[in-house]
Amino acid sequence: MRLRFVVGLALICALAAAAPAYASPHLSKERTKRVTLLVDRFVKDAVLRQDLRDGWLIAGPHLRAGTTRQGFVTGHAVPVMYFKKLVGHTWRNGWYTKYVGHNELDLGVPLRTGPPKNLTVYDMETDLVRVHGKWVVDSFYPAAIMRLGLRHRGSCATSNCKITGPGDFTAGSGFGSGSARARLGRVWFLLLVGAIVAVPLTVLVVYLVRARREYRRASKAYAEANRA
Repeated sequence: MRLRFVVGLALICALAAAAPAYASPHLSKERTKRVTLLVDRFVKDAVLRQDLRDGWLIAGPHLRAGTTRQGFVTGHAVPVMYFKKLVGHTWRNGWYTKYVGHNELDLGVPLRTGPPKNLTVYDMETDLVRVHGKWVVDSFYPAAIMRLGLRHRGSCATSNCKITGPGDFTAGSGFGSGSARARLGRVWFLLLVGAIVAVPLTVLVVYLVRARREYRRASKAYAEANRA
């Protein structure tokens, strides 16, 4: 019974600690406007390489960590997938929300390339973070590739398949040797963080409950002894 109580209390504390991060995927009008302009600007600046100097200004700390300003603005070391040409002229409305945090946004930005009969869609995983009150792009990489041509079939890591997803880059997929890093899902990550916070809290609560119980027993014994 005591074990069930402790486990249940730990689970409740873990969920309580993780709950604040689960804001509904809704953006205010002001933030939506900023994200819209930032996504469109980044695709043109960094992905299409139209203005790498400006692209450096809106690149986040994680994106900058693997390069230098010189390498980025000259195009020699840009850690962003390059497309010579994309379908469309603006990407202001070409994104969708996956996760909304106070200083972090997780978006999906589909990029289309190729002729209509052999169109390829890259679903770009895009992380935006707010640094010193300014929103910047902290990562931008393909989470999935969809090839809409009729000659493509199945799911694998090669260009012959219709779909290439995260699972196609694991060990034994035929692409490298498990070189892709596994990513911990956001739900499990938040629960893990909540559990780390909850365990010490649970121990403290159990200790206080026991201490209070022992205090009551001692007080009762002391009162009975004085009564005798």
